[in-house]
Amino acid sequence: MNGPFTVERAISTDRIDVLRVLDAAMLETDAEQVADRIDAGDVFVARFERTGAVVGALVASRKDAGERSEGTLHVDA
Repeated sequence: MNGPFTVERAISTDRIDVLRVLDAAMLETDAEQVADRIDAGDVFVARFERTGAVVGALVASRKDAGERSEGTLHVDA
């Protein structure tokens, strides 16, 4: 994707920024579940390239806990 933004997997240090984005969108979230999803690699962030600021977030959950096969993600937020 060309432009001032990149989309990448969130890392643990992105947790607060992800929660802020979800809060700004007035979405009900659970901080512990968001942290668990980040650890599982199921959270993606849109990051402003120039500053590294997180400007968007996608949190996904798996249909079956622990399942890592393709096509089983559901967008939570």
